[in-house]
Amino acid sequence: MFKNLSTGTKQITVAVFPLLAVIILFIIVGKFGLSKISEVRAGLAKAQKDRTILTQKTDILRTVSASVGESANAALVVLPESNPSLAVVSQIKLLALENSVLVSGIKSGPEIADKTGLLRTDISFDIIAPRDQMIAFIKATGNIAPVIVVDKIKLSENGGVERAAISVKSFWSPLPTKLPLLTTEITNLTEAEKQLITDMGSLRKPVFVIVPPSTGTGRTDPFSP
Repeated sequence: MFKNLSTGTKQITVAVFPLLAVIILFIIVGKFGLSKISEVRAGLAKAQKDRTILTQKTDILRTVSASVGESANAALVVLPESNPSLAVVSQIKLLALENSVLVSGIKSGPEIADKTGLLRTDISFDIIAPRDQMIAFIKATGNIAPVIVVDKIKLSENGGVERAAISVKSFWSPLPTKLPLLTTEITNLTEAEKQLITDMGSLRKPVFVIVPPSTGTGRTDPFSP
């Protein structure tokens, strides 16, 4: 192809070819360099964002550190990590005593996967009391922890004695097994969430009485003379 070119054209081609090679090489290297610069800039931007998020988390944790333990404990009592049947039964018996209600036939059902995504146990029992005291007892169940929901109430009367068959739902949920990434952005609690924590803290917690071991001073061997 170069044989048909004039001497001047050949000279120009020879002179221009290296320049073209340099330009092409510059374009290739430039594109590679620009892509690397873009990657570095993106990495710096992400690092800056992560640093901002971590600083924000630190500030929020400093703000709530004084109350977060108490709030977490209240939440665990309201929605325990394991079956709260014993605590619920204890609360029911205490409410019955305070409202002069006779409670009997307490039964706890099996573990159920509730449609809410929580685990659930149904607890049924019978109460005998005048109507006003029954109503007061049922209203009081909404103010106890662990939280329960009255599911069914069946009223009956026999010989002037009023009784009710009641079924309640108690809930629990295992604690999360995975924590969010440190760089996951968080926000302060909303007013509704703060009010929910306050409401949980105001619920009546179960009281468990621990009987101390006997410290009798009698004879070590009861069969000794």
